[in-house]
Amino acid sequence: MAELYARKIADKQREGTPLHLYLPGPHRGVFNLDGWRGSETVILCEALIDALTFWCAGLCNVTSAFGVGGFTDELLQAFVANGVKRVLIAGVGDRVRGPKAGPSRPVRGAKKTRRQLVLTRLFSL
Repeated sequence: MAELYARKIADKQREGTPLHLYLPGPHRGVFNLDGWRGSETVILCEALIDALTFWCAGLCNVTSAFGVGGFTDELLQAFVANGVKRVLIAGVGDRVRGPKAGPSRPVRGAKKTRRQLVLTRLFSL
């Protein structure tokens, strides 16, 4: 096991309680690699629970980062190694980023590693 994810869903939490929980240390692993290997287009979600929503709806070319700011070099390398040409970013307009978070938000390392990697916003969940 490389990573573990938990999402708290109860409405009443102590103030400051994180809703998304991961194992301590650096994030590792690529979610659903077999589901999108060989696809030129991949849907990238902010969190695993969002990616699972797409997967349950039949869109299996989906993966996830590890929350806001959780796009890893390992995920970028998986995109490059598997010939991904377009990454459709499915974001959530929320209190952290605001409702107008959009395609201008840079994804660390994407342009310098693979110029053909196009970053777009597909849906607002």
